[in-house]
Amino acid sequence: MVDPMTKLFSCIATGLLLLMNSWCSAQQQGPGMRSIPHWGMAFDLAGDCEFIAESGKLSIVVPGSAKPHGLSPSLGSDKAPRVLQSVRGDFTVTVRVDGTFEPTKESTQRARIGYNGAGLLVMADERNFVRIERAGLHRPNGSEADFINFEMHVDGKLQRYGLPKDFPTDGSKPTWLRLERKGDVMLGSMSHDLETWHAGEPKKLIAEAWRNEEALVGVVAISNSRIPFRPSYSSLLIKRDNRSVVQDPSVKPVAKPASPGSRLRFIDRLRLRVRR
Repeated sequence: MVDPMTKLFSCIATGLLLLMNSWCSAQQQGPGMRSIPHWGMAFDLAGDCEFIAESGKLSIVVPGSAKPHGLSPSLGSDKAPRVLQSVRGDFTVTVRVDGTFEPTKESTQRARIGYNGAGLLVMADERNFVRIERAGLHRPNGSEADFINFEMHVDGKLQRYGLPKDFPTDGSKPTWLRLERKGDVMLGSMSHDLETWHAGEPKKLIAEAWRNEEALVGVVAISNSRIPFRPSYSSLLIKRDNRSVVQDPSVKPVAKPASPGSRLRFIDRLRLRVRR
């Protein structure tokens, strides 16, 4: 028979250990950064966004503010909230995106008009990445446009931003987005029914950063509107060789460095930024 005092001490010790593990985990993740099972590591670089995961869906809440939550290095804008995990080599990632895409006429981003966007992001590093997102645009004449924005940034420079005429879509229907890496090419497409897919112009991954096969993959929310923006994501699926590779992101989102300029240093830079 176990002595009652011994049992009590054991329970207290176990409780303290659990609290210590929880505290250590929080210290490792830091403020503005947390792991979300199935989705990846959430990064709130602006320090004012919220990530809500429930019932298989993820919502990112972007407040209306005087500063943009963008992802355009050439404009000095990189505070877009994102949730990322690591993947190596060729892959296919798909996600469903829902929400209200009605930005204000006034833009908080210089040289840009009112914009909301939510979708997929693949990053070689902070200056080399590909985005495909369901988007809403407020034109200077007051009209609004629903479209798919598919763009690539090379060494911090936007190659060509998407235009509504390039990739129009029906904002009243469900929207799935897909990115496929095939060697040094990234393919982007969208569907309203998961059967018929419409593809954008392929992106050639010409930057040196893409030579490392490891990349960060996930979802992003972008807004330069002064009103709140809350897109939701569901049905995230990442595949390699027709096998699902979505993992519990409580595991480190990046395994190990492959070179001095590897994804490990990139992810560490993101971690340091959200801790400031």
